[in-house]
Amino acid sequence: MFHVEHLGANPKSLYKHDYGQKTLTDRVQNGTVCGKCLPKFEEFLKFAGTIYEEMCGQVPISIVRGRRCSSGLLTLCMDGGGIRGLVSVVCLLFASRRILGDETLVNYFDWLIGTR
Repeated sequence: MFHVEHLGANPKSLYKHDYGQKTLTDRVQNGTVCGKCLPKFEEFLKFAGTIYEEMCGQVPISIVRGRRCSSGLLTLCMDGGGIRGLVSVVCLLFASRRILGDETLVNYFDWLIGTR
């Protein structure tokens, strides 16, 4: 069974018991998140929960299973570090859950490549 934890993150934990908001508040209080960045994080928390519920509460899209790339190796390459890398991973988590359902993403690629 595919769980977003298989890719190293579970976005659901951000929304259980307001964990994400509490963590953000703690980080603002201890100075690790500046006032300029705070609205961006708050906006992410505001909408990401709804997106998660919508994507993970749906029946996965049907795709042809077991087909291999006829032109050689199939590679997944993700670029960007920091917040760009995090956004890429979160988008990939949502998309892979919707497309693959109970299967793991790594079963579809020969190479997984990223920066940083």
